[in-house]
Parts: sequence; C-alpha cells; structure tokens
Amino acid sequence: MKPPVNCLEPGHGRTRQGCLWTGSRPGGDVFFRWETSRASVCLDKVIPVNFTGTLQCDGYSAYRAFANTRRGEAIKLAGCWAHVRRKFYEAIESSPRTAGWFVRQIQHLYQIESSLRKTPRRSPSARRCACPSKPSRWPSASNAPW
Repeated sequence: MKPPVNCLEPGHGRTRQGCLWTGSRPGGDVFFRWETSRASVCLDKVIPVNFTGTLQCDGYSAYRAFANTRRGEAIKLAGCWAHVRRKFYEAIESSPRTAGWFVRQIQHLYQIESSLRKTPRRSPSARRCACPSKPSRWPSASNAPW
C-alpha cells in the first residue's frame, strides 16, 4: 500500500483521502486497487479468500489484523528488509556501533541476494543450493558489537 492520496469525491466538491493498494505474486503481474481506507478490511478485497502462504509486507498494522482474521488459514507475514534497514539507519546517530553493525549485516544479505540473481534462471531451491553455506561475509552474531 502506498501513502494516502488526496482525490476528488464526485458530487461533493471536496477532496478526501484514498489509498492505492499494490500487490503481485512471484513471476506474476503487479496490480493496483483503489480504496478509500487504509483499514485491514480492504485486504479482503485485495487478497483472495482462498490464499494461503507468505504475505510480504511492511510493518503496517493492517496486515497483522488481516492475518489474525484468517486464523484457520496458513498466512505468514514476511517483513521487508528495506523497512527493517531504514529503522536501523535512523538509529545510527543514537547508537552508531550497534545500529551500524545491523546495517552492514543487511548489506551483506543484499550482496548475497544480488549474486544469486546473477545465476541462471533456476528454481528457488536450486538457487539456494548455489549459495555457499559459509560465504566469507555471511552475517554472524559472533562479530556483533555487544
């Protein structure tokens, strides 16, 4: 979902806020859905009723609320590294050593991901096998600053 956008409300001569929810599936098209709310009930219109699996999203509370309404179904929420990294980057000023360490570890993950993208098109499991089990720069808590 993108940040709220002002739009004209036909017949009322005023603007109101709406949201453009976005989504895609691996290898599939990207779609956009306009809603006049950021509420979790909007996700019922975006995500198919029979969906099970992993939903990659940011930390917005609507996703957790949505997943909780479908308790009988297997919906896992997966965070986005860009959003996680941003929080650590913001913390560098107040805690440079610890926050900087986390930013570097996430950068190492990005480098691994980049090298995997350069491998020939294969299944996800084949790509995982192509990644060395102990790259020289693999993130490790053993060299953490605490």
